[in-house]
Amino acid sequence: MRKLDCTVILMAFAAPLFGQRIHVAPETKLLTYDTIFNLEGRTADQLFDKTKSWFVEYFRKAKEVIRGELKPSMLKGTFIMGFQQGIIAHEYESDVQVRIKDGAMKVTINGITHMNPNGTRGYPQEANNVKSDGTLRTGGMYTKPLTFLEGRYHELVLSLRAYLDKKDDF
Repeated sequence: MRKLDCTVILMAFAAPLFGQRIHVAPETKLLTYDTIFNLEGRTADQLFDKTKSWFVEYFRKAKEVIRGELKPSMLKGTFIMGFQQGIIAHEYESDVQVRIKDGAMKVTINGITHMNPNGTRGYPQEANNVKSDGTLRTGGMYTKPLTFLEGRYHELVLSLRAYLDKKDDF
C-alpha cells in the first residue's frame, strides 16, 4: 500500500475520534477548529469564572496567554505548541476564543501561525494549507501538521470540558 493511501485511511479513522476537524471557515477564510458545549443549568457568569480558572490552571503563564476578556461573554487567549516532523521542530501559535452564554459556550481556535525558529511570528497556516479556491491541500506534508494540530486542539477542548464538568464549583 502506498504511503498516501495509508495517510488517507488514517485520516478517515481519526476524524470520528477527534470529532471536529480543522476546516476553512467560510466567513473568515481562516483554518478553524470549533466546537459547542451545552452546559444546562449554568449561568454565563459561572461558566466565565470557571473557564478563566481553567486558563490559569491549564497554561503555566496564564497572564501571557489571556489576551482579552469581556465578562461574562468572552475570553480570548493564545495557545503555543510544538510539533516535530522528522528532524525539524515546528512551533505553532493559535488564537483561542471562548464565547459564553447561559447554558452554552463555543470554543473557536484559529489564527494558526507557524512560528519562525527565532520565536517571531512566521506565516499563517492558510498560506501553506489552503488552495486559492478555499479548499484544503492534501498530502503528507500538508496533512501531518493539521492532524497534529487537530489532536492538540481536541486535547485542549477535552481538558476544558472536563474542568467545567467538575461538580465542586457549581
